[in-house]
Amino acid sequence: MCLKSSVKMKNNYVVRVLNLPEHERVILKLIFSVSEKSTLRINSYTLADDLHQPADVVMRDALIAYTATADVGRELLVMDAPAPRIDAPVILRPLIATRVLAVLDDVFASVIIPFSAAQQHTAERVIAPDKTQEHPANFAAPGIPASQGADVAALIDAVLLSNN
Repeated sequence: MCLKSSVKMKNNYVVRVLNLPEHERVILKLIFSVSEKSTLRINSYTLADDLHQPADVVMRDALIAYTATADVGRELLVMDAPAPRIDAPVILRPLIATRVLAVLDDVFASVIIPFSAAQQHTAERVIAPDKTQEHPANFAAPGIPASQGADVAALIDAVLLSNN
């Protein structure tokens, strides 16, 4: 008697992080641990232990100069606000779990959409792929600082991901 396994194999990717503050590295480590534990995700991500560990993608601050290395073919830029004429996928700050994982999933699905002012509507798909659910970070309410909106968004992400 042969039983077929219904367990799906996950795609495991290693992410090298360059020039990001330590608190963002901690956030990424937590986000990636969620990707590893979730049974609903087909991709999981881990941080490279050091600069010499082979990596599938480099995630770096867009404002700091960087020379590309031959061992990594993909690059993600982390930035505070959208900028025109950027040819790499972009993750906007604050680093929120759903945003980071959606952009990484798009990169490894070979759906790399460059961010440019002329393609604003397609770039929004990379940053916020699910338009059916508005994210609290997308709302600007009078009298509420942007930092509080980001904190609320991060809390909601943590609750949603903990249910997976």
